[in-house]
Amino acid sequence: MKKISPIYDVAIIGAGIAGLSAAYHLKKAGLSVAVIDKAPQENNSCIGCSISLKSDSNSCKGASGVAGAFISPIIGKPNQLKDFINNAYEYSISIYKELAKDKFIQNGLLRLKEENEDEKEFDELEKYIAVNYEKRENGYFFKDAGIMQPLFILKELIKGCDGYFGYEIKELKKEDDFWIFDGFKAKNLVLATGAFEPLVKFPYEMTRGVWGERIRIKSKTTTHFNYHKKVSISTTLNNDELIIGATHKHNHEWQIDKNAKEYLLEKANEIIDIKNPQIVDIKAGMRPGSLDYFPIAGKVLDIERNIQEFSSIKHGTKIPYEKLHYIKGLFIHTGHGGRGFVTALKTAQILADSITKNSIMDEKLHPARYFYRWARKAQ
Repeated sequence: MKKISPIYDVAIIGAGIAGLSAAYHLKKAGLSVAVIDKAPQENNSCIGCSISLKSDSNSCKGASGVAGAFISPIIGKPNQLKDFINNAYEYSISIYKELAKDKFIQNGLLRLKEENEDEKEFDELEKYIAVNYEKRENGYFFKDAGIMQPLFILKELIKGCDGYFGYEIKELKKEDDFWIFDGFKAKNLVLATGAFEPLVKFPYEMTRGVWGERIRIKSKTTTHFNYHKKVSISTTLNNDELIIGATHKHNHEWQIDKNAKEYLLEKANEIIDIKNPQIVDIKAGMRPGSLDYFPIAGKVLDIERNIQEFSSIKHGTKIPYEKLHYIKGLFIHTGHGGRGFVTALKTAQILADSITKNSIMDEKLHPARYFYRWARKAQ
């Protein structure tokens, strides 16, 4: 008798914060969910996102497991990006408090004035702050901010999922409306592969790699909350350790910059006096950042069909997103940059609603937003 492959409602490729946030919300919505990552499984939990770097290593993989995972808002004059990030910040805190328990160190964060910020303008930003805060030490103290232990929350998010498969997928296969994998099928597929080579090639650019290093140090300096100026400094963790990060580099190779440790310590010392720092480790990863800083979440366009049917797109006509054609059952979730642990849970919730309720995605997040610009230029 021919063996019948199990069928999942959704398969998610990528076990970083984007993929597992989607897995968590889709499972919560009642769907059967399989997660696939190129890293193997250990101790019945996902480690596809937990590739750490020794200080002398020049290789790395996923970025989520090595993140500093500072959970904080942004300040500034009213704009859509700030409003979205701060809404996601409050949403992610509610999830972390529910799932992470004592692993979410919620000691607050003091946001200080950057070197390039005018002091008067920095003070005037106070009237635009819409999240819980207080004025402190010439800066803004966000009481609800904190730092997350990345691997713990990633393992919590995958709990309850129906399958984890540790192997690398080279290409996508589809038969009779099902995505076909090694021994199972899925009705829907979410691509959350981060900054790695995409499994679906787009003729237009949507993301760019943002390389980041962070360090963990031992120090006689004790902090009771987190700081942020050019870099972030954590509250004092176990064993008198601090986390400092992260660098942000575009068009960088997938290897640790030999000057990263010195740079991070220099910027941290501009915030507080770091006494007798001893480097415990340095970790790094390539984060997928979008071109307009909004995350990317939603259905994947059938580009050829849209160009054939809507020829006026080439001349600047913008067809409503709901009228465009999409590849059935294919979605994407990426582009969070260095704020994945702040924004991914919120975008995953919106994406889950799109998949389960067929709701229309927010245009600010929709992958199609890059299509129109490309079509006009390409003619």
